[in-house]
This record gives sequence, structure tokens and C-alpha cells, in this order.
Amino acid sequence: LFGKQPQNHLSQAYTICTQFSGHIGREGIVASKDCVGTLFEQFESAYAWLWEVLNKSSIIRGLKRKDTLEIPDEAVREALLNTLLHRNWRIQGPNRISVYPKRVEFFSPGVFPGPLQIGQLELGMTHCRNHAITKIFRLGGYVESLGSGFPTIFNTYLKAGLEKPQVTEGVEFVKCILPRSKLLETGNVTIDRIMSLFAGKDTITKQDVIKALNTSPATATRLLSTLTKDKKLSRY
Repeated sequence: LFGKQPQNHLSQAYTICTQFSGHIGREGIVASKDCVGTLFEQFESAYAWLWEVLNKSSIIRGLKRKDTLEIPDEAVREALLNTLLHRNWRIQGPNRISVYPKRVEFFSPGVFPGPLQIGQLELGMTHCRNHAITKIFRLGGYVESLGSGFPTIFNTYLKAGLEKPQVTEGVEFVKCILPRSKLLETGNVTIDRIMSLFAGKDTITKQDVIKALNTSPATATRLLSTLTKDKKLSRY
């Protein structure tokens, strides 16, 4: 929580973030980042990375632009917090966040603590493994109340009309799977790459698409026209 270089003492205490172009396994790494430092620094770093690689839509309110993630931001935040707060830190292995074209996976070493079943998660049932870590994150304003994480994940997805998240428990791991938006369910990696061009800027040009996809001007025009027609983009 407060060490200057915690990984010098706990080599497994870090988070690997990876974006894949394929739909299964470790196929086609597009981007990767190792989030190190304290748990607070890992949270901030991984959260910012997810905002960079996931698609966003924008609306103008007054004089300011407001960005919205393709999947509920509250669900992303709670899944990330659960990964950091409730893992078994004695297991030699990092946390993993994997972004695929159709889903985001949050992988935590260690099974659920206590007599907890997956079907109880939506009800807010919980058993805390790392009491000190959780308490300090609550005092820091990162966590609202014990047991609110998974109900928030499921409720925000229900309100957004998206496919229900999944939680699985395996041999010494727990995985929370957040389905991505309908745009990505088509499996159209080309469209995903176009939308990713908006990371860090408000507008893109046809030349940006041509360069990123190594495609012809006609193809770039067709793709941008389709996204504009589907109201995914606006022409300026």
C-alpha cells in the first residue's frame, strides 16, 4: 500500500494489462502494460489504460465534452477494485486484465474466501480476505461499502441493456468477464481499430484511418461513412 517499490519485496504484486486482437487465448497482442507500484498506483494506472483501449462516445454539454465508455464505467471500476483488493497475495502470479474484441477479463489469483458461492454475488454476499487493504481503500474513498462491488457490476450492465457479466472460479483463480458493447460483438476488428484512434484526441481524419489500417482512400471513406450512418461518429 505505501512502499516505494513493493515489487522488490513481493514480485507477484503487480498487474499485467494486455489487449488482444484475437478472441481466445493469447493471440495477437495489440498493446500491453505492466502496472507496478503501490496498489493505489496500480489502480490508477490500470484504470487509465482501460480508458485508453476501450471505445468511447462523446457528447457536448455546455462548453465541455463528456466521454462515455462503451461499457459501464462503474462496472470497470468495481471489477478492477475487486481484482486488487480480494486476491490471494501469497500466490506467485500477477493480476491480469485482458481486453478482447468481445469482452474484458479480470483475472485474480486465489479462489473466493470463505463459504461464498457465485450465485450469491448479485445479492451482495461477501467474505473479506484482505481486511487491512480493504479498510484503507475504504478510508481513501475508493470503496463505498463492503459487498457493493458485484451488485454494482450486474446492475449497471442490466441498466445499459448489455449481455450479463460472468464470474467463474477455477483452480486458484477467480475471473470476472465483462462483455463489450454491441459494436464489438460483430467481431469487426477494423472498426475497433478506427474507434481506438480517438484515444487522447477529439477528432480523426480520413488520412488517420488510411495510415492506421494501411488501406485505400476509398475503403477509408466507406468505413467512415458507415460509422457516421450508424451514428457512431459525427462529421465536422
